[in-house]
Amino acid sequence: MRVALVLIVELKKRPITRGRTTTSTRTIFEGVIIMAPSSLQAKILQTAEALTERMKGEKPSLFSKSRWLRLILDLAMEDHEFKVDMFHFVDALPMLTTNEQVSQHVRDYRLHEKRALPLWASAVFKMASNPLTAAPAVATIRTIVTEIAKTFIVGRDTAEALATLRRLHEEGFAFTTDLLGESTVSAAEARQYQARYLDLIRCLAQEVPRWQADAVIDNNHLGPIPRANISLKLSALEAHLDSVDTEGSVARLKERVLPIFLLAQQNNVFVNLDVETWELHGITYDLFEEIVTHPDLRSYPHVGIVVQAYLKTAHEDMQRLLDLVRKRGTPITVRLVKGAYWDYEVVHARQHGYPCPVFTRKADTDANYERLTVMLLQHFEELSPAFASHNLRSLVHALVQAEERNVPPLAYEVQMLYGMAEPERKAVRSMGRRVRVYAPIGELLLGMAYLVRRLLENTANTSFLRSRYHEGTDIASLMATPQSSISFNG
Repeated sequence: MRVALVLIVELKKRPITRGRTTTSTRTIFEGVIIMAPSSLQAKILQTAEALTERMKGEKPSLFSKSRWLRLILDLAMEDHEFKVDMFHFVDALPMLTTNEQVSQHVRDYRLHEKRALPLWASAVFKMASNPLTAAPAVATIRTIVTEIAKTFIVGRDTAEALATLRRLHEEGFAFTTDLLGESTVSAAEARQYQARYLDLIRCLAQEVPRWQADAVIDNNHLGPIPRANISLKLSALEAHLDSVDTEGSVARLKERVLPIFLLAQQNNVFVNLDVETWELHGITYDLFEEIVTHPDLRSYPHVGIVVQAYLKTAHEDMQRLLDLVRKRGTPITVRLVKGAYWDYEVVHARQHGYPCPVFTRKADTDANYERLTVMLLQHFEELSPAFASHNLRSLVHALVQAEERNVPPLAYEVQMLYGMAEPERKAVRSMGRRVRVYAPIGELLLGMAYLVRRLLENTANTSFLRSRYHEGTDIASLMATPQSSISFNG
């Protein structure tokens, strides 16, 4: 919740900026201007058009499933003040446990005099602020938010989530799942999360062997891979993580994380270590290195970690992982993402006077993502690539670059979030590529920090899904080469 609250408060200070797309193919790497070969750009556009044809007539759940979600997203994309108010309220809702608390919050924060709300929202909030009508209004609000959360969260617990995970597999999609929960505040709470992860591994290991085999998602180019796949967030597994005490933080985390990896190995379950905020970056990488070089895990190939392309250190991170694999002697998987904490990192750096760890222009992140894509494909035997994005340009660039380099189709995979970009994932899967869906499990209202990040991501002016499905931007413009002014070193 802390991350979401900080960035929501700061959003009020940020002006709305409109991203512009250009069809030029000029990018800059290592200070040298490089023109993307016209044949490569033509192939990217051709592939994108073919995928778009396969997606014709379909929209992601994000823009079509829930009537309330559509209303809220439409307003959030048109009205910045409503967006801030809505995110702030959604983030606070889990802590408001009684009708009176919700009613008081609405009176204090949502109904200030100068705030213009849509008619339906004004009616609901006014009812919620009145003691006589608060009960039905608050129940309606909770129902709406819960319905929205269901779009992104596969179940409240493992038992409830299994049906959705099984359905995804039957539809031809692999999965990775995690347990929602960030920034635990006590050792007891952290131990509970560890126990839940251990139970999740046992449950998945018992359940997934019963599912029907799928040659594309159950194998890579070398043979079978684990069907069960989990992702860990370290902030849920230790209450006192401190970048000033990296060594101590790693030592405490190792006591909880090592048993999870060892049990996963015993049950043939893949484990991915998510990377969260910059504050935890060094701790995460140091811990990962200690875990995967442990004598009992050194030869286990079914482990992975995230590289965030919006970080200015992303190339160094990738090189560090490549060095680690060569030291270890066994491959690892790299999930390449753009990064989910952009607003928080910018706000946090501004508030504390720190150098900003992330690129502040989307084009720089997109260009870096493509640069790192090529690096991954060049080393696919050592760093198994997992391209996580909903930006069709980024994904098509990866598909085309892989084909140009004769990388076997099953040597890499595409990853997308549950509840988003269903047309894209179906189209990529129809090409015979492995697609893995990131499917979080957790209490719907308590998963608000995750939900807020997803809503922020998809209402941003620079969001690909917004540009494509809400604004109707043409595919040629969306496929333009990212225009970066950064001189990437290394």
